Amino acid sequence: MTEPAAGRKRYHIWTIGCQMNEADSRRLAQQLEFSGWSPVVDPAEADLVVINTCVVRQQAENKAYSKIGQIGSIKESNPGLMIGLMGCMVGMKETPALQRKFPYVDVFLPPSETRPLLDFLEQKGLMQALLDQEARER
Repeated sequence: MTEPAAGRKRYHIWTIGCQMNEADSRRLAQQLEFSGWSPVVDPAEADLVVINTCVVRQQAENKAYSKIGQIGSIKESNPGLMIGLMGCMVGMKETPALQRKFPYVDVFLPPSETRPLLDFLEQKGLMQALLDQEARER
C-alpha cells in the first residue's frame, strides 16, 4: 500500500470469515477508493475502520469481539475515528443490543449490505465521487 495523498481520507477494513465476507470487504474497498479514500494497514492511521465479522464458529466470534474492543480503544484517543461493523454478527444479533454493547460504533451493516455505511459517509460529505457517479447513472 502506498502513502495516501494529502487530504485524502483513509480507511482500514478488518475481515474474518468466509469468502463472502472477503468479497464484501473487497467490494466496499472498491467503493471507498472510487470515492477518493485510501487504504492503510494500521487502523490507528485510519479515519474509518470497518470490522467485517463472522460468528459461525466461536473462535471467529471471539476474534471479532477482541478486534471491536481494540478499535474502540483507538477511538478513545481519536474520537473522530468512524467505525463500521458489518457481517454475520450484525445479521445474527439484534442491532439495538449491539448498539448498547458497542456504543462507539457509528454504523451497523447487515451481511453483504454496504449502503448503510455509504449513506452515513454521504451524510458527512465524504463520498462525493460516488454520489456524482450515481447521479450520472440515473
